[in-house]
Amino acid sequence: MVQFTPLRPYRPAITYATAITTQAFEKPLEAEYPHIPPSPDYSFQHVLQPESFAVRRLPENERLTIARRELEAFIEQELLEREEQPAAYVYQQQSGPNLHTGIVGGLSRQDYDMGHIREHEQVHRARAAMLLDFYREVGVNGTPVLMAHPDNRELEAWKAEVMAGLRLYNFTTKEGTQHAGWR
Repeated sequence: MVQFTPLRPYRPAITYATAITTQAFEKPLEAEYPHIPPSPDYSFQHVLQPESFAVRRLPENERLTIARRELEAFIEQELLEREEQPAAYVYQQQSGPNLHTGIVGGLSRQDYDMGHIREHEQVHRARAAMLLDFYREVGVNGTPVLMAHPDNRELEAWKAEVMAGLRLYNFTTKEGTQHAGWR
C-alpha cells in the first residue's frame, strides 16, 4: 500500500482564496512577454512564475530569488496561512459539466522509486529538475502532481465523511471554475 502523509502547507487565507487562486499556464515564449495581461495583485502566479510579470526573460537564479521574495510578501501580508498541524484535504473543482474530486497530501518518494506508483507518461527530466530547484530555493510546491488510484471503498467513505463536514473553501473564479475544499 502506498504511504500517504498529511501536510502542513501554506494555503490561501479564506478571504483571499478567489484572488490567490490562479490557472496554471506554461512559461510564455519571450516574444509573448509584453502581451500577457496583468494578473490581480494577489495572484499566486507572482510566486509560481514571476517571469510572467517581467518584460524580459529572467535568469533562473533571479527568478527563484523573486519567487521567494513574493512568497515571503504573501506570508507577511497574511494572504497565506500555515496549518498549525499536519492535515489532509479533500479538494473539488468543477468547470462546466466536469467535476473532479481529489485528496491533497504527500506521497512517499520511496513508493515511487519502488514502482508502487506507476508513471502514466514519461517524466521530462528538465521540468522535474526545475520543479525540484524551485522547491529547494523557494520552499513551496505550487505545482501538485495529480494521480489516480484504483477503487477503494475505505477511501471513498473517508472522502464522503470529510465532505459532509464544514467547507473550508467554496468559491468560483472569474473564469467560472468552482472550487471547494475541506480539511
